[in-house]
Amino acid sequence: MHALSALRGLVSRHDWPVSDRRWRQLVALLRCAACTEGRSEVDALDLWLAPYVLSPDAEAVPQVVAWVAEHLVQAVPQDATWLTRAVEAFEKQLDIERQLPAEDADDSAGKLALARTLSGNDDQGGMTRIVSVVLEEKLRRRFSPVHVAARLAQVDEVLSRAQAARAPVQVAHDTLQARLAGRLWLPPELADAWLGAHRHTLAVLDALLARLQHTRAGFAAMPVDEQAPAIAPAAPITE
Repeated sequence: MHALSALRGLVSRHDWPVSDRRWRQLVALLRCAACTEGRSEVDALDLWLAPYVLSPDAEAVPQVVAWVAEHLVQAVPQDATWLTRAVEAFEKQLDIERQLPAEDADDSAGKLALARTLSGNDDQGGMTRIVSVVLEEKLRRRFSPVHVAARLAQVDEVLSRAQAARAPVQVAHDTLQARLAGRLWLPPELADAWLGAHRHTLAVLDALLARLQHTRAGFAAMPVDEQAPAIAPAAPITE
């Protein structure tokens, strides 16, 4: 079994004193686990037993447990740092563009300040609030359709990469869950920890995808000026 050979490499690197007799005992234990669970062959997941057979002392057990989870089960939580940087960059860019003043702003800013003051003193709301909304809209920067389309394409590219990264994690979770069914020897808390690593990664990706979709909606709602120069903006720096 390739997994067993890899485990031998771990033991060798740490120079742990494991005799041939101990290795035979481990293999016999793996076979026993597989047989009592109705399987004709052992697999890599059976090596969850290895830390308690091969570790030279109690302090080494967590090392082997972590090695099994990472190298044999591939159940390590991921935080998708690359996607976090991309999401934050687009959120910042959207905030910047929303705050840009209109290129042909006149004395509307002063009128807006006056309208806000009057609106705050008007318990009935009314015309001053309407004027305030109109002036705020007038003061917003308008972008060309090319600019907006470019921003949407940039966000969509990241969305596509993120969704492509999520798909194999979901497959890994579902595949592992199916493989864990019927494991009588495996402690439920260990199985939950393995699955929990994938659930963590999926939760991180889903939260970031939701933020990116929200940002995309913000770019899609940017005010448009058909006469604005048709210049496509560069993508925000995400590194």
